[in-house]
Amino acid sequence: MTLRAVLLVCISVLCVSCVGAYVAPDRGSPQATLHIITNLPHATTSGWRYYADANCSDSSAVSLGAFSAMYEGQKKVQLLAGQKRYLVVKTGSRGGAPAYSCGGAVCISEKICVVEFEITPVAGRTYQARLLGDGYNCSVTLTDQATGARPAEARQLATTPGCK
Repeated sequence: MTLRAVLLVCISVLCVSCVGAYVAPDRGSPQATLHIITNLPHATTSGWRYYADANCSDSSAVSLGAFSAMYEGQKKVQLLAGQKRYLVVKTGSRGGAPAYSCGGAVCISEKICVVEFEITPVAGRTYQARLLGDGYNCSVTLTDQATGARPAEARQLATTPGCK
């Protein structure tokens, strides 16, 4: 395994650490679908987390997935409809830098970007969340997949300190 591959695995673990595993809502309960699409450069990963608490401190937090150019770039997950939740996308990349830039023999730079949404999913709807980014900058567009419009039941928030 190359150093780059090891670093990507480490970033993936950091992006989704300290949260529980995703469990689909009970069959028969009102549900919406979140279609996650990522377009990431090779040395960039993203972690998608879902919280009941806007400060990302709730113990019910779950990981919806971790992505990079080496792993799957799309995933569909079911969300329980009718409950306000917080979707947090954390994108990170690591790369080497010339030794003169930091004074050391080997320099590893880390870039992190975080986007947060408040959403109350509507039963039967499919939301498309598309991530573009490189660690320094990132954007997530959240749309109703059927109409292409931004859903009224979701809004992007300024990222709270607990979510970074």
